[in-house]
Amino acid sequence: MLASAVAEPESVKLQVDTEVHVPSDVTPRRVLDAIRRQLRQHDLPADVADELRRLLNLVRSTRDGSRLPQALLPRVTETCRRYGVPFRVVDRRAMVSCPALRSRLTLSPSEDGALRPMLVRDSGVLVAADRSSREALALELTARRQQRTLVAAVDPSAAAAWIQAFATGLDLPPPHVAALDRATADTWIAVARYDELAALPPEALSHDYGMVVCDGLCEVDAVTLMRTIRGLGARYLLGLARDAVRDDGVHNSLFLALGGVVHRMAAPRTRDPLRLTLQTHASEFRFDGYQGKKQYQALLAALARNPDRAQLVADDVVREASDGHACLVLSERRDHLELLAGLLPPELRCETLTSTVRPAERQRIIARFEGGELDVLLSTGQIAAEALATPHLQRLFLTFPFSYARKLEQVVRSLMQPSPGQISAVVHDYDDLHVDPLHRAFVKRAEFLGRLRRASEQKAQLALPL
Repeated sequence: MLASAVAEPESVKLQVDTEVHVPSDVTPRRVLDAIRRQLRQHDLPADVADELRRLLNLVRSTRDGSRLPQALLPRVTETCRRYGVPFRVVDRRAMVSCPALRSRLTLSPSEDGALRPMLVRDSGVLVAADRSSREALALELTARRQQRTLVAAVDPSAAAAWIQAFATGLDLPPPHVAALDRATADTWIAVARYDELAALPPEALSHDYGMVVCDGLCEVDAVTLMRTIRGLGARYLLGLARDAVRDDGVHNSLFLALGGVVHRMAAPRTRDPLRLTLQTHASEFRFDGYQGKKQYQALLAALARNPDRAQLVADDVVREASDGHACLVLSERRDHLELLAGLLPPELRCETLTSTVRPAERQRIIARFEGGELDVLLSTGQIAAEALATPHLQRLFLTFPFSYARKLEQVVRSLMQPSPGQISAVVHDYDDLHVDPLHRAFVKRAEFLGRLRRASEQKAQLALPL
């Protein structure tokens, strides 16, 4: 008897030009819903104008499917892989080669460290407080890509500075680098203001350049910036920002439209080292009749399921995250993390890292946290100690007994890394004083954290001017 043939699922055709076209007829609804959940607009202030709100909608529904800014292609393909949906990419983005370019700059170690993650991505945002570092990375990436490049600048002085930077850094005389209104067929690097780009025919932005550099992401008008991004057809997009946030609060959507923050260079150290602050909270959790080690796992399971204790932690996390502090919540049990995550309000942007999350997805989540796209990261201690090394962390919550001092020290060191805008580093710990083994574990952590706190104070004293 012949086995009945099983039809192969139809491959989703993802067409990319200025946008990613996701067809609705063959794309499973669960994939489209997952993409929308990832890109929902948690960060938009209530007073955002309707026109900007429409532009910032990263997933637009059309008659035949959905469309997203082209830099979000990796998000779409990763979601398809996660759900086991076969796909093929029809890439129609522009590649416009130019003669070989060579950078004359020598990158600093921190700039060289930023170059590597930027090179492996077609699109993305570099956050660097120092303008010279932003220029150096843009020039180096332009030389590596070997594409005819368009640079968008905020104002005439910025445009002139870019022309000078390319002329010096890549040794390009006119007409190989020029203002857009003076560009010729021999112009390899064209520089224009954002308002000048609005006057270009759509074909120029979608076909004439293989790389586009969007400078001044924190300064340019949001409507102007988003309209520009949605018309770009270059294969390579680079966004440059002096900070990870904008004053108008719409940075997440704008940065995501360029691929999200890929690397964040630490600001030059201009202030005293951080002092570690410890905040302890008394818990009313009880476990009557504890009879020693044979019941320890049952004790931990009861701790992880206790709603009152979880609510105590969640209230502290909400308060800190609402004040703008990036929070890391640690536990050793997946069910505990799930309970805590379920108690956080939907307006907080949260993700959870456990052993069930694949390594590639872990890296994506950590990159979002480092880029300021998440308010709260919930994680098991082992994963946090191994994978998290970010200066973005500002608040640490120890919600479960930890048995390894080294693991705890690794996470606290991430908390103590200075970052732009950070003025304090706070550890929240919970004392289950009615349960002897849990209270003893708290006392041991308190002694260890006390030593780290005293060490941080000594460093701060040494940094004081004589």
